[in-house]
Amino acid sequence: VETLQRFLQHPAAPTGLSALQASANPFGDYAPQSGAILGILKGMRENFERQTDEATSEEAAKLKAFKDLMSTKQAEMDALQGTLQQQEMQKATKGKLLADAEKSLKTTKVQLKADKVFLEENKATCREVSLAWSERSRLRSQEITSFDAAIGVLTSPEATAIFANSSATFVQVSAIATHHRRAAGGPGFAYDSLRELVSEHPSASLARVAVAARAGGSLDKVVRMIDHMVASIRQEEADDIAHRDRCENGVGKSSSDLEDLESTKATVTADVGRMEAGAAKLKSKLEALKADIQTTQ
Repeated sequence: VETLQRFLQHPAAPTGLSALQASANPFGDYAPQSGAILGILKGMRENFERQTDEATSEEAAKLKAFKDLMSTKQAEMDALQGTLQQQEMQKATKGKLLADAEKSLKTTKVQLKADKVFLEENKATCREVSLAWSERSRLRSQEITSFDAAIGVLTSPEATAIFANSSATFVQVSAIATHHRRAAGGPGFAYDSLRELVSEHPSASLARVAVAARAGGSLDKVVRMIDHMVASIRQEEADDIAHRDRCENGVGKSSSDLEDLESTKATVTADVGRMEAGAAKLKSKLEALKADIQTTQ
C-alpha cells in the first residue's frame, strides 16, 4: 500500500523495490510496477463493490421499511380521518338531540307550571261545587221528606173521604175555620197539613202544592203535582251527582296528568344530563383524534 501511495504521489520517482533490483542486478531486465498496482486497485475495486452492494442492499431494505411504515401510517391516518368524520357526524346528531331535549324540557316545564295552576283552580272550583252540592242535597232531602209527608197526608183515608165529600162542605168563618176543618173535616184539612209542613220545611214547590190544595179540586191533581216535583228533584239530584263525578274525575285526571308531566320532566332532565356528558366525552375524543392526525402527519 505504501508503494502504491508513493507511486501515485511521484510516478517518476524510483521505488525501493527498483533500487533493490538495481543493486542486485544493475544491468538486468526492467521490471514494471503496474502489476502490483493493478492488484492493489483490483482489491480496492472489489472492496468498493462489496461495500456498494452492502450499502445498496441496506438502503433498499431501509427504503422498503420506510415505505411499509408510510403505508401503515397512511392507513392509520385514513382510519383516523374516517373516525373523525364519524365522530363529527355523531356530535352533530347528538347536538341536535340535545337541543331538541332542552326544548322539550323547557316546554314540559311551562306545561307543568300551567297544569299546576289549572289543578289548583280546578280544586278550588270543585271545593265550591262540593259545598254547593252538599247544601243542595240537604235542601233536597228536606223537600223530599216534606213531599213524602204531604203524600202521606193526602193519600190517607181521612183526606180521601174529605175530598170525596168536598162538594157538600161549606167554608166556615176564618176565625174558627181551622178548628172546624180539623174537627169536622173538609178540603182545608189538607191545606193546613201542608202549611204546617211548609213552616217546618220551607219550600217554594211545597207552598205551591199547599195553594193548590187550598183552592180545592181533585186530590189526584195535588198528588200528581207532588209526584212531578219529586221526579224533578230526583233528576236534579242525579244531575248534581253526575256533575260531582265529572269534577272528581277531572281532578283525578289532572293529578294523573301532573304525575305524568313530573315523570316526563325527570326523564327529559336525565336525558339532557346524559347527552351533555356524551357531548363532553365526544368532544374529548375529537380533540384526541385531531392530535393523533397531526402527529401522524
